[in-house]
Amino acid sequence: MLFLHERFPVDPYLLDALGDASQLAGHPLLADDFPIQCYKRAVAADSTHWSAHVSLGHWYGIEGDFPASEQHFRKAIKVGAGSHVRVALASVVAQMGVRVAAFKILVECEDSDDLDVATMWSEIADGMHDPMSADGG
Repeated sequence: MLFLHERFPVDPYLLDALGDASQLAGHPLLADDFPIQCYKRAVAADSTHWSAHVSLGHWYGIEGDFPASEQHFRKAIKVGAGSHVRVALASVVAQMGVRVAAFKILVECEDSDDLDVATMWSEIADGMHDPMSADGG
């Protein structure tokens, strides 16, 4: 796959797939930030490539950079990603301490009876996505 990347260095689909594959493979010759660099290059090549925005949203969320995560999830939704991304966005917004806004995002899902939507609604209501305090509680 790296050979393809050398032949097509600005193909957003290939860069997105390379980011995903490198996370799964975890090759020792690849830098730890190789996947995120692939996703960044994918959205630089095509800002409407929603899948790479979703990957960046998850990546930044794991890193605790919730504003960047929110930005990428919102961009993914704007350019065509489905309701599943709204569920992830709601989690991030709740982790930023804005529970009411998180509920509003879930209401905007096409299928509000979807199990993922219902589960996220319950988790946010139960405080499972509340911001962590400095002492970890």
